[in-house]
Amino acid sequence: MTAIVTVIGIIGLVVVVIDLFVTVLQPGTEGFLAYRITDAVWSGARRLHRRAPHHHLLASIGVALVAVLPLIWLGLMWFFWSLIFLVNQNSVVRATTELPSDGWAKVYFAGYSLFTSGLGDHIPGSSVWQIVTVISTAMGLGLVTLAVTFLVPILQAANARRACARSIGRLGLTPDRIVDNLDLVEASASSIAATFVSVAEQHTAYPMLDHLHTLTADNALSVQLDHLDRALRVSGEDGVELRLLRCALDDLVDAITPGADRAATPERLARLREANGWSAPVETS
Repeated sequence: MTAIVTVIGIIGLVVVVIDLFVTVLQPGTEGFLAYRITDAVWSGARRLHRRAPHHHLLASIGVALVAVLPLIWLGLMWFFWSLIFLVNQNSVVRATTELPSDGWAKVYFAGYSLFTSGLGDHIPGSSVWQIVTVISTAMGLGLVTLAVTFLVPILQAANARRACARSIGRLGLTPDRIVDNLDLVEASASSIAATFVSVAEQHTAYPMLDHLHTLTADNALSVQLDHLDRALRVSGEDGVELRLLRCALDDLVDAITPGADRAATPERLARLREANGWSAPVETS
């Protein structure tokens, strides 16, 4: 039984580490463990939002899921390291008496060894367990470093998405107003198209951006893209600038609706709005 639990603990740690490295160090991938947990929670939150729309709640849940992702890895590491320490009676001992620590003390030791060298009240029971403790601490410090590496670009990409939505909103907050400002659209087409390329690359690198919901339609990229798409279809897309903008818009929609069928852009944008919590047309004056 001891050997089985030890193997489970080691395999669990390997799976967590692989999931962490795949998610953080291979942009564009969602891993296979932590993301499944956050995706399940996000799907449930969207279902609740459809029944009783509450943008503040959905936005809060989205931010919490992004922040809690590293905590999921940490919690799983703590659990599997606890299994490893628990299977051996002498893995952890009391510093004052050198008697074996109880089960909870070993769980406590596994937890704090992930981040620090401990408080000194419990220590590894032998040289082998000292090495194991060093490995545990190294994994904890590595997790913190990778978490910062993971979270900062996501927050920067989220800001870029909001800025992109606002740049479209400055052209007009409804499709009709965008059409009225068609000269401004043509003048801004090149810069907006370049922004679309950047946003598409960021979304491809960090699919977790799907979990970040904005409080207002003005900052919602899916809503503003829908407005721009409607305006371009009404305008007929005459001119090189508008055709360039249309191509960039279609490419962005392809990037942020992965796995979707090859439906037309309007249908894909409608599904994207619904997925982002903006199913009903929003007209802001």
